Amino acid sequence: MGAGLALRMRIPHRSRWSIASWDGGAARPIPGRDEASLAERLPDDLRGTAAGLRLGSSFSPLYRTGTEFAAELSNQTVHGVLHLAWVDRGHGRYQGQMAVYVKPRGRLGRQYMAFIAPFRHWVVYPALLRQIERAWQARRSR
Repeated sequence: MGAGLALRMRIPHRSRWSIASWDGGAARPIPGRDEASLAERLPDDLRGTAAGLRLGSSFSPLYRTGTEFAAELSNQTVHGVLHLAWVDRGHGRYQGQMAVYVKPRGRLGRQYMAFIAPFRHWVVYPALLRQIERAWQARRSR
């Protein structure tokens, strides 16, 4: 885990915000929905494609294909989805794309997300993409 991401995971604990207890989607419904996980909405061909995959993080895998991966997290602050994809640019070139979708839980969740937005966009996401790129390059060089 990159230094920026590691720091991001500690901020709530240092500030005594128990709202960021990373519980991997435990039984809280998605804001505005009845379901607790998006796994319940997956089409049949994607169900179970990430079974047994362990991330070592706060995200729970949803699905995995040859070019896509999605995982979700749920805590007292937000329900979020991380989507990663390899986009074929032709001639053996690929571009990684990342999207993060977040539904805050209530006013405190909205305030928390607004507070950490600059840090997420300027530190966490770039660090995460660099980490993925290094892993991809290491895999290609083998």
